[in-house]
Amino acid sequence: MTVLFVSCNKATIDLRGFEPSENSNSNNSGNTGNNSALLGKWKLDKVTEEGKTEEPEEDSDGTEIFIEFFSNGKVRKTFIFMDEDNKPMEPMIGEGTYKLSGDKKTLTIDDEDGEEVVEITSLTSTSLIYRSWVSISVVGGDSNGYWTSMHYVRV
Repeated sequence: MTVLFVSCNKATIDLRGFEPSENSNSNNSGNTGNNSALLGKWKLDKVTEEGKTEEPEEDSDGTEIFIEFFSNGKVRKTFIFMDEDNKPMEPMIGEGTYKLSGDKKTLTIDDEDGEEVVEITSLTSTSLIYRSWVSISVVGGDSNGYWTSMHYVRV
């Protein structure tokens, strides 16, 4: 399976509280300027695939998924799985870097799993929603895919 992230659809972007400061710059060093609306810890609340909203599959067994953005351009993903007694196991933590495009609509996360490029469709002080195109390659060269949106809430 090949995954390709594409941002080709116009969407209404809610970036209240996400305006860059006057001395903000966006160079390749990971400096993300004034990203006050993005900074902090977010918990995955639900996933929308092909227009159908569902709780994340992992949540059915009590798993919690978090993503945390830091002002220095670092990002941390935390997965907390439950054991057979429904008690939290040792968290799995992945770290990397992130960058925002100049217009603050494209978020690039680079970590040990590789580079992920997503389109921010909504960002408020309490909610972060981004989407990506999931491309599925089929034997014989045909391919298709679907949009997936990740809905996070601030914790």
